[in-house]
Amino acid sequence: MNIITLPAGLVSVNDLKDRSAKLTFETRELSNPEFVALRDIRGMQGWLAFSMNEIQEEELPKELAETGTKTPSQRLRAVLFVKWKQENSLLAFDVWYKSKMETLIQNIKNKLD
Repeated sequence: MNIITLPAGLVSVNDLKDRSAKLTFETRELSNPEFVALRDIRGMQGWLAFSMNEIQEEELPKELAETGTKTPSQRLRAVLFVKWKQENSLLAFDVWYKSKMETLIQNIKNKLD
């Protein structure tokens, strides 16, 4: 398990519209390797464990963190579904979706060398 551990203080907690929270932490001065390690994982999903005392590795979850977000392909399908509804297409969504995806694929293939 690749774990980054740093002493940090929780500075603020803010409620967001989607019922999630924005947490702000401050650390002591970071060494270059520590900063690079944090920068390299920016935007990734994982677990956050905060304790007033040191945490033992066996206390940490072993399973992957649930992101609660859709994959890019799930997002594209959801957006295409909304477009299909707005167009009031007479085609079933699956047929319409396959046609639109084929058009997108062909457009990208045509731009390849």
